[in-house]
Amino acid sequence: MKNSAPEPLDGEVNPNHPMTQLARSQWHKICALLMQKMGVDEVELTIAEIERLSQRDMCVVIQERQERLFIRFLPMKEGERLAREHGGMPA
Repeated sequence: MKNSAPEPLDGEVNPNHPMTQLARSQWHKICALLMQKMGVDEVELTIAEIERLSQRDMCVVIQERQERLFIRFLPMKEGERLAREHGGMPA
């Protein structure tokens, strides 16, 4: 049986990019590292916060540079532009 790529998640702009796939498969480790950097053992998220985030028309961009991961919160238009530059969206 041939392994097919997973279906894009809602809101994924560049689902086939290696960084998107890494973030999807390692999200729990990324969250743990962010919490460690913040010096917290627990983060509470409310439904209202999640809904506000989806209303802001923003995206999370993960890029690898200099053997480091850089995670940025950008306006969706900028994220789409970057995705087009990296072959993730039609021009």
